[in-house]
Amino acid sequence: MTDKPQALAVVPSDTTPRRSHRPQSLVTSYRDARSFAQAYAVSGLKTSKGGAVEIRAAEALVKIEAGAELGIGPMAAITAFHVIEGKPALSATGWAALVDGSDVYDYEVTAHTDEVCEIQFFKGGRRRGASTFTMKDARRAGLVRKGGNWEKYPKAMLFARAFTAGARAYCPAVGMGMAIYTPEELEGCLFYTSDAADARLWVDLR
Repeated sequence: MTDKPQALAVVPSDTTPRRSHRPQSLVTSYRDARSFAQAYAVSGLKTSKGGAVEIRAAEALVKIEAGAELGIGPMAAITAFHVIEGKPALSATGWAALVDGSDVYDYEVTAHTDEVCEIQFFKGGRRRGASTFTMKDARRAGLVRKGGNWEKYPKAMLFARAFTAGARAYCPAVGMGMAIYTPEELEGCLFYTSDAADARLWVDLR
């Protein structure tokens, strides 16, 4: 499989098959997670909520716990998750990392331009189906705004939408019961910082 964006490091769990790379983490218990979240908040590193240390620590803890359920390490979880309307939402590159890191599922980008993105999804080496998202779809949904990310980074935004739609349809087990949506989708199609970050990452890697 080719043409994949570089994504986040994924920590294997007991319930989800993963490939050989195993990042080391100091967080091995809920107490460790609370301590790590507190340290992160006190450090002054950015969280999406901002505000008092207690609020930032609580947000960081939610992200760490959400990441733990998917086999994602604490630092990767804090940067990849955003809490939208009380729900943790993983970035598109985070979902791509989980599929790419699975021994069961895989994907291949078969079309990727400023107008369309098509992604094929596989299970056990066998094709399950394809997901396509176009700029025509984006305009129909009212996503394209002057000066917005859909104008600045169309390839990245098309990839994000095509990928999450395909992952929901063809490899939902990767989400371990968690809804497979990007932060932008959970915000009711309003642009969110993580989508811009994903877009910049994708453009930088091309």
